[in-house]
Amino acid sequence: MTPANSLTFFVLDDDSVILSLMVKLLELEGHQVVYANDSLDAVAEIAKLKPDCLITDLVMPGRDGLDVVGDICEHGGLGSITIIMVTTRTKEMWQEMARAKGVHGFISKPIDPAAFAGQVMAIVSDHKA
Repeated sequence: MTPANSLTFFVLDDDSVILSLMVKLLELEGHQVVYANDSLDAVAEIAKLKPDCLITDLVMPGRDGLDVVGDICEHGGLGSITIIMVTTRTKEMWQEMARAKGVHGFISKPIDPAAFAGQVMAIVSDHKA
């Protein structure tokens, strides 16, 4: 049984270890999590699921996180999704480019397992406020 405040997340990262960790941390908090490690088909999957939040890596082969976010923001009916970018690229220019595409918040890699779910929920709460 999922808690009443449970959210649906779509997590996208090409690093299977990081992906598994993020998924597990969110599931432990009672959230529903769908995930992928290939950015090529992610937008179609996200459009079907219509999650509350997309958590995506920036640097991925094929299509990077900025491409995916741009497609999500242009797709009708997906404008309410909170978008969080998890990345090792912490320079201000990357955050500016990502915000211009529609990203609502950032979490630096390596993620802190003890803080990750709280960081995610703070960004979601700020976006939904």
